[in-house]
Amino acid sequence: MRTLTKTVGILLGTGLILAAAAAPATASTSSSSDVNVTVTGGTITATTYGATLAGVTLNGLDQTTTGTSTSAWTLTDARGTGAAWTLTATASDFTSAAGSTDSIARTITAPHLGIGLTTITALGTSDAAPVPSSVAAMSSSVQSTLVTAASNKGSFSVAAPTFTLGVPANAFRSNYKVGLSGDVNPYISTITFTIG
Repeated sequence: MRTLTKTVGILLGTGLILAAAAAPATASTSSSSDVNVTVTGGTITATTYGATLAGVTLNGLDQTTTGTSTSAWTLTDARGTGAAWTLTATASDFTSAAGSTDSIARTITAPHLGIGLTTITALGTSDAAPVPSSVAAMSSSVQSTLVTAASNKGSFSVAAPTFTLGVPANAFRSNYKVGLSGDVNPYISTITFTIG
């Protein structure tokens, strides 16, 4: 038993020495590779929402009614060009549609409406947020400027804007849909926003 143990120990020890001598020397090496990506420009968009203004009871005097947008707006410039952009708007005249008895549509002209943007916040790693214009009076024929940005890229949240309507003392009441009582046709204006 002793002899066998010594022989095995000698053989194992010799094998380890031979293996160590046969192992190649390692050298430090380096390499480099490129990683490529193409970045394509997207579009410029505005997501906007309207508002329902507080009702007005005519009293023979000029009055003002206000309301806020039903949700925050989002302005996105994903073009990746750094080009300036502007958000503008036009508004149709407010119209209360004719009813069965009130057969003449009534209007309050667009310039009685103003839109005010308060806080604009940059989202994520977007550029600094642009500064909104003061309250812009609407027009049915000329673009009114709401925001002008020099080169602001990314997405921006506009806290719910305020809509202010001046109701003139000589305004007509809203037309009734049927007869002279019941549901009425509210005054409605369609606002068209343009960003670019």
